Formats: sequence, C-alpha cells, structure tokens
Amino acid sequence: MYSPMLLQVRNLTTSLKLNGKSHTIVDNLSFDLKAGQTLALVGESGCGKSFTALSLLRILPHPPALPSTGDVLFHGMNLLNLPESKMRQIRGRQIAMIFQDPMTALNPVYTVGDQLLETAAAHMGLEAKAAEVFVMRAFEDVHLSNPRELMGAYPHQLSGGMLQRVMIAMALLCSPEVLIADEPTTALDVTIQAQILSLLKELQEKKGMATLMITHDMGVVAEMADYVIVMYGGKQVEEGTVEALFDNPAHPYTQGLFAARPDQGVRQGKLPTIEGSVPRVEDLPKGCPFHPRCKYAMDICRSHKTEAFSLPEKDHKTWCWLYDEELKWKLADEEAFDS
Repeated sequence: MYSPMLLQVRNLTTSLKLNGKSHTIVDNLSFDLKAGQTLALVGESGCGKSFTALSLLRILPHPPALPSTGDVLFHGMNLLNLPESKMRQIRGRQIAMIFQDPMTALNPVYTVGDQLLETAAAHMGLEAKAAEVFVMRAFEDVHLSNPRELMGAYPHQLSGGMLQRVMIAMALLCSPEVLIADEPTTALDVTIQAQILSLLKELQEKKGMATLMITHDMGVVAEMADYVIVMYGGKQVEEGTVEALFDNPAHPYTQGLFAARPDQGVRQGKLPTIEGSVPRVEDLPKGCPFHPRCKYAMDICRSHKTEAFSLPEKDHKTWCWLYDEELKWKLADEEAFDS
C-alpha cells in the first residue's frame, strides 16, 4: 500500500554558540518519514536526539542556538525558511510533540483542562462550549476516565501515567500528521510504559500519522519502530529497518548498545558497558566521534570523518571505516603521497 512522504530531512545541521565559539550539535542529519511509519532516533543522552526534534519545530532558544541549516521539507515547504507566523500554524496542528517530562511541560498553575482548551482555541478556532466537548473527547481517546473532573485538575494532582496520557491527548488534539515523541515512557514503571506504548500504537493506526520516536530504550524500539537511526555525537552512525538493525548491528556503538541491554539470562555480575562517556559538545573529537570509546579504532578513525557504507540488507548502512572494502588501498595511497 502506498504511503505518502510527509517529512524529508536533508543535511540538517544545528549549532550552539558558546563562549564565542560555534559548536555543532546536529551534524548533517538526513531521513525520510512516511505516513503511518515510526522512525526511532536512538542513542545515549547527549547524542543530539532531542536537539533534532527541537530543530525540526524551530523551538530552540536563540541565542545560544544558531539558525539551523539544510532542508526540512513538509508538504513541499522548507520549515527552516518559513516565517514564524506560519510555523505557529504548523506546530501543534500538523506536527505535534510529546515532551520528555510531562510535569515540567505542563504549566503547574493552570488546570490541564485550561491548557488543552487553549490549544483547541488557538488551532481549531472553537468556541468555549464546543472546545470543552472536544477536549473531553480527547481525554476519552487516551482512555482517561472522568474527563469532566479531569478538566478541573492541576498537574500535581495526577499520577505520572495520567500526566503522560494528558500530554498525548494535547499532542493529538488537532489530529497532526506527524507526531514527535521524545522519550514518552521515561520515569514510568514497566506496566504504565507498556500501556502508553500500546496507546500510541492504537492511536497511530487509528489516525494514520507518522511518528518520530526518540528513545535510548531498545525495548521501545523493538516494540514501536519500523526504521531506526542510531546517533552519536550529533551524527548518524547507523540506520536501517528494525529487523536489519536487531539481526545485524554493524557499528561498534550500536553493538555496544545491544550488549548493554539487561538480559533475563544474566543472574549475577555486572552488565557489559561502553567504556567512557558521551563527549561534551565543546570536546567533540576529530574524525569519528566514537573513536575514543571504540576498541576497533584505527588512525583513520581519529583523523577522517566517516563515510556511509551500505550493508547487505536493503536500506541498511553504517558510518564506520571497518566496512570500507577499499580502506587498505586508501591508506596505501596516503602513505605514498606523504612519502
């Protein structure tokens, strides 16, 4: 069945200006997102996942953020070039976002009903009574009981799972074509996490929207994603279908993420870890950003930016010199040139 292309991102680059110097946070990121598809951005905290989402919607503070470059095409429009008045019409209505922490995303001094009514008024132009009915239906869609009572509740009166459902209801209020879900199950217990993921899948199938899922949890990726991009140091280091990535993780970083997953077969001892930590934006290394933590690092990894190399599975590729079949010839040519 044909699925229309909703979002085309090409060479998206976002930088911050800190202490008078520019530092790249998202580096030449490219991907496509179709209707009904779930694309997962995966990586540790600090790899540029959330910055990617905020760049797409142009909601990063300026300064310190510099204007993003590249192309973010939505229905043929480059979102990076639109006037702010047009972006306000798109945010929340056509492209919506579930933020990572519902307690901080919701205003604590307003009821949750008031906050959803504001969204309905801004994007739907509904009058008070019609907006109230519309919001209560949205609460019912995310399986929240007693929607009328909920209209008058404040965020601190709700549990984490209820708050996350409120955030989902707010994001889906205007039936967006694209939903960005930034760590939608963070800080929820396993049972509530399963309920939230099930709810997102149900609503996606019902509304036919595309989803950009940001997560560090490979279990969430297995449950939700069709296609996966692994990020490190603001760059793509591997991408492919969820089946290809789980069957044959290629990049050493991806392999490390899989090895560090909790395994029911492990009864005692420590889980495998990736030595070191994600570098600060001011300290990003030259060449491959992962090389200081990689046990396979070569001299070329320390000096040259990696290229994309295709793998046997369709649409599966990685940015790692280990997969360059011509590497030894390139190195030989460099040695000849230096001599």
